[in-house]
Amino acid sequence: MKLLKWINGLLGLLSVLIVAGVYQFAHVCTSMEGMKPPCHVTRTWSVILGISLAVISIILIFIKNSIIRNVLLGIRFIFSLAIVLLPDIIAPVCKMKTMHCYLYTRPFLILIGVLLISFELVHFLMAKYLVKGGKHGALS
Repeated sequence: MKLLKWINGLLGLLSVLIVAGVYQFAHVCTSMEGMKPPCHVTRTWSVILGISLAVISIILIFIKNSIIRNVLLGIRFIFSLAIVLLPDIIAPVCKMKTMHCYLYTRPFLILIGVLLISFELVHFLMAKYLVKGGKHGALS
């Protein structure tokens, strides 16, 4: 049970890392002659998804109802998948291979998204198979 809370906390930290990363080391391109490049939309959506994932992780610490927990875990999984799809499909970054957003932001978001999905699956499998008979349902 405590290990599941640790995994939940790790997922929350990865979510905060998304927000910090797109403003620090994996930032998007700067404005070009007053025009905003398409990667600014990528940054906006990654910040929205990162904050949403962190808030869901915090809420999951306190929720005891198994139906609400399962819904929130499903939403968190979908948002994690959206992080992976964000730089290529949902809000594509610049296609020029020398641009900062293509070299750093895109791989950063894909890597963090894959880590989020991996930990989500570990969390699900541990809750389903290792915590049997828990008082909060399968995903406690």
